[in-house]
Amino acid sequence: MRSRRMRSTCRRGPAIRYALGIALARCGFRDAAGARLRQCVEGDPHDRYGARLALAALDEAPVPKRASDAFIERLYAMSADRWDSAAGF
Repeated sequence: MRSRRMRSTCRRGPAIRYALGIALARCGFRDAAGARLRQCVEGDPHDRYGARLALAALDEAPVPKRASDAFIERLYAMSADRWDSAAGF
């Protein structure tokens, strides 16, 4: 049972680290936020969560030339179902 929970946590690790990094940044804990976001980048080489952009916003990393394809695909997948039903369309 314990190993199943650990595997599940490892798969969600980047998402958890990203969320924690953003929460810490919003609370003003920039150093801790940067550390969690860097851990997210290490665990998510395709940058699905946009951690590199968040690090750049904290002045902890250079601004990427563009958002990663994985981040754009994830953003699209989360929002596409609402675009056709938006007011004015």
